[in-house]
Amino acid sequence: MNEFSRTTDERTDSPPTFTTTCAENIQSLVVSGEIDVRSRADFAACVDDLIGERHPFVLDCSDVQFISVGGLSIIETLSAKARRLGVPWTLVAAHPVRRPLSLLKMDADIVFTDSTAEAVTYLSSTPVLDETLAEPMSA
Repeated sequence: MNEFSRTTDERTDSPPTFTTTCAENIQSLVVSGEIDVRSRADFAACVDDLIGERHPFVLDCSDVQFISVGGLSIIETLSAKARRLGVPWTLVAAHPVRRPLSLLKMDADIVFTDSTAEAVTYLSSTPVLDETLAEPMSA
C-alpha cells in the first residue's frame, strides 16, 4: 500500500509593509510580506504615489513571499505608465514575483535588477526625459 501525504498551505498571514527610501535622488519603494486581495489597494496607492513623482525609481519586492494576479497586474500597469511617461525604473524581485510575471508574459518592458544598489547604479546612468514632455497623470 502506498502512503500519500500532502502539505496544506502553511502561509502565515503576513500583512505587507511599504517603506519609501531615497538614495542618490532615486526613490525606492521597499515592499515585504504578501500582496493579496486584502493589501492590493494599499500596494496600488503606494505605487501610484511613486510614479506620480515622475522621477526614476526602484520597486523592491525582494521580500514579497506571495503576490496575487491583482498585484502582478499593478506592476504591469506601472510598467506601461512609466514607459508612457518616460520614467526609468527597475524591479528588484525574487522568485515569488519574478516567476509569475515571466510565466504570464507581463515582464516584457520590466528591467530586473538583483538589488537596490544595482538598481540605483543602473538608474543613475539612465537618461530621463524632460518633465515638461511628460503627460499629466490620469485620475
